[in-house]
Amino acid sequence: MDVLFDDAVFVDYGFLAFEAPESAYRLVDPGFVSIGGQANGICGAQVPHALRMLTGLHTGHVPVRVERHDERPDVADEWEDVVEVSVTLLDAQYAVTAFEATEWLAALAPGEYRARWCAAGMDAGRDQDHAGRDEAPDRYLLQLWPQPAAPEVVVRQGSELAAYWAGAATTTPPPDLEALREQGWGAEVDDLADAWELTDEEVAERESLMLDVAWGDPPPSPTLREWGTQTVLLARLDRALLDELTDLSPAVLRALAVQATRTLVEQAGGLHRPLVLEALEVVARGGTLPEVWQNWESAARIFAPDTDDDRPDEGETVFSMVAFTDDERPPHIPMATDVAAIEALRGAATPHDGRAAAHAVFCLLSSADDPAVAAAEVRATITRLRATGA
Repeated sequence: MDVLFDDAVFVDYGFLAFEAPESAYRLVDPGFVSIGGQANGICGAQVPHALRMLTGLHTGHVPVRVERHDERPDVADEWEDVVEVSVTLLDAQYAVTAFEATEWLAALAPGEYRARWCAAGMDAGRDQDHAGRDEAPDRYLLQLWPQPAAPEVVVRQGSELAAYWAGAATTTPPPDLEALREQGWGAEVDDLADAWELTDEEVAERESLMLDVAWGDPPPSPTLREWGTQTVLLARLDRALLDELTDLSPAVLRALAVQATRTLVEQAGGLHRPLVLEALEVVARGGTLPEVWQNWESAARIFAPDTDDDRPDEGETVFSMVAFTDDERPPHIPMATDVAAIEALRGAATPHDGRAAAHAVFCLLSSADDPAVAAAEVRATITRLRATGA
């Protein structure tokens, strides 16, 4: 057995990937394409040559260990959730990645592998929400060994969070990879050398094809496509509302971004904090936040309560972003209020009015007990802003 990695990885939004970051097959997936049609939702393998893994902790450092075995190892009793999937590795260097992290692994030979994702403490991680180094209650193990492709197996499912995402996976359609290949994604790439020869424009085109799948039906308008990947989160939660935003003027979009962000900040009890008020002013003018907001841990300290009495009531900490058409959908789990406020501030502080509004509205809906009720309130706000000539 070889240990390829054993350390803490900084996660944001509770997702990790196992991928070859310098390959044209880099995983462009907001978390749903890769799990569509699976029995498990904590280790997605539906996008070729990569895996997408779920953590309980929303933001912070989680312990992750990656092992390579010559044959299938035994399953230790310490792991509460265990799933196995198949993955074909490219001739490339792989890494464990997150939004702001790339942890390179020791070399792996290309070929067909079995991958086992083991988790302990996912529900505790969800409840804690964010943590500094050495503070996460959840931990993870990825084991790999050579094996021809085989059906996915849920070996063990013990946490509520794993059960929730299993429901999400079974009600999310699998990606139409053949259609994507016909459109050019992944075509004519036989090895990494060919992949590296792709131009920036070709890589962007293939990423756009994957995002089309994430946006869903109807296909994104030119305006929505120009707004970019930040809008995918809202698209998966309320696509109709996102499309309505594209018809608004820049002034209304900016005012909506400010209103949604201010509402979240107020709910999180942060309106009396000078750094938060300054950040709201940055959102209003479409600027860049100071350095203290660029790092999650320093941003979270800004919202830390002065006393226990100052702490706002928080909902659960993982949120639903999956679009379902089936009546038997998993329940929505709201994002914690302080997390939503921080994410809204960080995402809405951009000169792009559409992206600012889409991200702030997404955070507002995600933190609500009922996203549909929150969406109705957003539409009422839009009506008021239009009437006042914002």
